[in-house]
Amino acid sequence: MYNTAVIGQGLTGLFAAILSAENGGKTAVISNGAGKWLQSSGLFDFTPGFAGDHDSWSKQFGPAGSDPKKAVDTFLQLTREVGYPYAGSFEQTVTVVTGSGHLKQTQLYPPTMRPIPDKGNLLVVGFEEVIDFQPAQAAGNLQRECPGCNVSELKVSLGERSSRGMSQTDAARLLDRNGVRQAVIASLKAALTDRDAGAPDVVVFPALLGMKNWAEAVNDFEEAFGCAVTEAPGLPPNAGALRLYQLLKKRAVRLGVRFYENTAVNGAKIAGNRIDSLRLEQGVRRQNLQAEQFVAATGGILGSGLIDTLDGFVETALELEVDANGAIIEVPENLYPVGAAAGIDKTRCGITGGIYSLVSGYDAVDQITAKRKGGDSRARTGA
Repeated sequence: MYNTAVIGQGLTGLFAAILSAENGGKTAVISNGAGKWLQSSGLFDFTPGFAGDHDSWSKQFGPAGSDPKKAVDTFLQLTREVGYPYAGSFEQTVTVVTGSGHLKQTQLYPPTMRPIPDKGNLLVVGFEEVIDFQPAQAAGNLQRECPGCNVSELKVSLGERSSRGMSQTDAARLLDRNGVRQAVIASLKAALTDRDAGAPDVVVFPALLGMKNWAEAVNDFEEAFGCAVTEAPGLPPNAGALRLYQLLKKRAVRLGVRFYENTAVNGAKIAGNRIDSLRLEQGVRRQNLQAEQFVAATGGILGSGLIDTLDGFVETALELEVDANGAIIEVPENLYPVGAAAGIDKTRCGITGGIYSLVSGYDAVDQITAKRKGGDSRARTGA
């Protein structure tokens, strides 16, 4: 039997599973996919669609008794430990650029991104092979939204051809190779010399600065241009989110988390007001999985944890009755709905993500660990 079973391996579920395992809990993750990582930009807003400061967010979204700052600090420490150190904080908002060239406010951002200044020379770089990023369009939008900046753009070749359209993640894997990076740097320098353009203060790339070797890629480009470089996440899949997912997944495996992948949860055995076991289905295989506590990180509507029918919402995994907002009406005492599984009143764009995912996952594990250990845990040993 497991101490904790987590349903779903999106951001909320994977973060909760890691915290559970770090606190000594025997942990399982059941998933029928990779959650919404492929749709993620890798940025952490308060909650997608929420416009306000951290005080108003805490009043609207913070679980009772939770510590949002502690949850965020725990996540930041975790990213440092896995080698993909995020920057930012719960209290302060920073301005970053997206793949369309529009500016947006966010709280936490990956090490391949930098905040955008409100003045200076900005250079937007595109690649002939990457068709889902148009530097001229991005530069035009960025110039309109940052009137104090001087924005220019150019496009060069990666020097590699593909029989199909090349995505940004395809290009990121190419830029893992030092030879490709150096050839691109040479092409960019030649193009800048030909144009007799001023030295840039920030160079904006699509989200393709390497996958495994992102640190070397960022360092090479910053050394070559003598300034900061930043990715501008656009259409999914985004390399920034995939890097984080792969590293967190590796961390969870090393902690001993057992993954039941390509596995659907089709209901649960409930005795009294407690879940005894989950009914799992993997192809033709059926089995029951027992645990002491359960975390529902099923992703709401976009994660298929909820289906919106003519008769209202239907909860798909545990087959529990939900209200008009998709929140479970009678929550078993050993079940913790987190993220978008808490109901659509916790979402603004059909998905939660961002700070709310971190806080709700942290808070659930904090309660679970306190019950198991018979005291206060604060979700991470020593935290």
